[in-house]
Amino acid sequence: MMTQAERVEHIMNESCRYFGVTKEELTPHLHPKTEYVTDRQFIIKALTDHTTLSQIRIAKLLGYRQHQTVKYHYNAICNDLSEDVYGSDKIKRLYKDYISYLNL
Repeated sequence: MMTQAERVEHIMNESCRYFGVTKEELTPHLHPKTEYVTDRQFIIKALTDHTTLSQIRIAKLLGYRQHQTVKYHYNAICNDLSEDVYGSDKIKRLYKDYISYLNL
């Protein structure tokens, strides 16, 4: 069984491999309005759901300046994954593949 630190490192490393990006490319202040936003949302959801990191620690880990952004992105991806009328089938498939890839 992985420790919290190992789980966080696993999620970050495997996420970067899955999305084909480096950790630097996920940093919002370097790439604020890019295609990496959804990638960051997926990672935030994985970290929130599969670790006990606080939003502040997740924000620091991903390079956000404000931790409220983590909550915003978490809620945004949860809305895209919801069963409501507005749920995105493409996002649901991507997230399912992503979580399977992470083996969580």
